[in-house]
Amino acid sequence: ELLQLRIENGGGDESTLGVLWFQWVAAFYFAITTMSTIGFGDITADSANERVVASVCMVLGCVFFAMLTGTITRVLSNQTASQVRFDDMVDELTQYMESRNVPREVRFKVLNFYMLRFPTMKIFDETAILNDLPEGLRNEISTFLYKDMVETVPILKHISDEAKTSLCRVLRPSFHAQGIRITAEGEEPDALYIVRFGCVTLSAG
Repeated sequence: ELLQLRIENGGGDESTLGVLWFQWVAAFYFAITTMSTIGFGDITADSANERVVASVCMVLGCVFFAMLTGTITRVLSNQTASQVRFDDMVDELTQYMESRNVPREVRFKVLNFYMLRFPTMKIFDETAILNDLPEGLRNEISTFLYKDMVETVPILKHISDEAKTSLCRVLRPSFHAQGIRITAEGEEPDALYIVRFGCVTLSAG
């Protein structure tokens, strides 16, 4: 009733803006204040100009709050498909080793191996990804990934660029946990290993 009385009587600055303008602003202000659950409070907007400014501030505040809430929720809950696969794999592996009563030190080695292989906790099948690409793109990516590593090997440093590209195309990452034997004397070699990270110990027997 007070709002209707003020609209009908006008008064003050509102009368200069016209009854229709004042009615529209008052209705919009009332709707925004109600929908945003801000309420009228002890200090209220009296003139049409004050209500326009207050309405704009309330709308912008609601938009900012919604964007902030959405961003925080996305950061806390969003996981990529590769992260989900990694978590599922670790859970399944842990349950398997527990059901088989695998010794604790062996469990630690297994989990340490997967943390070494997937340091970002994301699983990528690099071979499958590269094989799906056209040959030109596959060669370009392989060269980018492995050329610097190939050039660190003394016997491969001075070979032609074409040979380096061919070598990079067939290189594939291989991960070995600490204490795991890679090969032994007398075994027929089936691969050329280039140590990129870590170190290898040669031992007899």
